[in-house]
Amino acid sequence: MIYLKTKLYVFDNTGILLVRCIHVPEVRKGCATLGTLVVVIPKKKQLKKAEEKIDLSLKSKVFLGIICGVKKKIRRKAGYLISFEKNSVILLTKDYNLIARRIVGPVCHEVLKYHFMHEISALKKTI
Repeated sequence: MIYLKTKLYVFDNTGILLVRCIHVPEVRKGCATLGTLVVVIPKKKQLKKAEEKIDLSLKSKVFLGIICGVKKKIRRKAGYLISFEKNSVILLTKDYNLIARRIVGPVCHEVLKYHFMHEISALKKTI
């Protein structure tokens, strides 16, 4: 489960490694799970060139993100459990477009429920 101030790892090639959740707009209890939209701020970048690549200042930019992996075990309707090694997110712009051109890790089917995520549906690593 993802709460406020949770650290999330980024599963795309934007150059940002670590983000922090600052708001969960869709859920009343403030607890996000797979496929939930969250508002995040970057905390750690990968390279010095990452700042030039997506034009960001680490302290001032705010992104949207979709949770694509959580440590907590999630039960699917078929009866089996899914969990990941770390909490992960895919970064989006304010217009719900992907920032990155490639997603690095596996993505769950719960993420595909959003109509703006047609780029992810072409992935080979969907769980």
